[in-house]
Amino acid sequence: DVSPRTRERVMAAARDHGYQANSAARLLAVGRAEAIGIVFPTGSGDLGDPHFLKVVSGLTERCTQAGIDVLIASAPPQGELATYERLLRKRRVDGYIVPHTRGEDARIRYLQEQRVPFVAYGRCTHSEDFPWFDFDNEAGTVLAVQKLYALGHQHIAYIHAPTTLNFAQQRLQGFLRGMREAGLQAHPSHLVAAPFNQLGGYQAVVSLMQMHPRPTAIITDNYVSGVGGGAQPAGHEAQASRGCVGRGVRRHSRRLHPEHAGRERHRSTPPRIGR
Repeated sequence: DVSPRTRERVMAAARDHGYQANSAARLLAVGRAEAIGIVFPTGSGDLGDPHFLKVVSGLTERCTQAGIDVLIASAPPQGELATYERLLRKRRVDGYIVPHTRGEDARIRYLQEQRVPFVAYGRCTHSEDFPWFDFDNEAGTVLAVQKLYALGHQHIAYIHAPTTLNFAQQRLQGFLRGMREAGLQAHPSHLVAAPFNQLGGYQAVVSLMQMHPRPTAIITDNYVSGVGGGAQPAGHEAQASRGCVGRGVRRHSRRLHPEHAGRERHRSTPPRIGR
């Protein structure tokens, strides 16, 4: 044991000499990397999405206050799980934020089997046995349809990300529900799946503008495709709208600020991380 007075003298001397603890030695001593990992497949639209970057900013701010680093690792689209395994084997991180969950998600099954702390950014088909943070995706898209219907639109098209992503499936169901509740028909040719990038959104809008009847309004289920879709072909105009309502604040019709969402994600992180 070291007396408080001696400890303070040692700490003061360390500060005066600019001493920094060796992270590798600390890892061996305490068994923690004091870092949280986020693994992204190359080509993911998120890194071009300013809203998502604000989420990461909020997460980083709160983690920094707790002395925890946030590491972002890229991975080949078919090699995400191998990247999770490698980071864990090398003890680079203590836990993960798992983005863009799928209905059946091998990443979450792996982390559960390895008993690794994580928080999922989104839900799966069965989400009862792990911590997650999500938005009310279905309700948000219903509100988008209601808004456009109130403005007089009846031919509403929908551009969506691959429905293997759980948020895309939920938002698609919200669009179909909103159309039914408004007494409108969701024309099959007006439902367009697009890659999760700006080019995909642009190509989807080009395709929709060539259809008959042509839609008078378009909803996209993600920001990146919406930006691409906004660069419309010359001579064509369409009103684009996007709805998203934060889970837990829907009752007050407020939108959850992205940076606040990131801070909340840190609060949701299992307590084993950073202790």
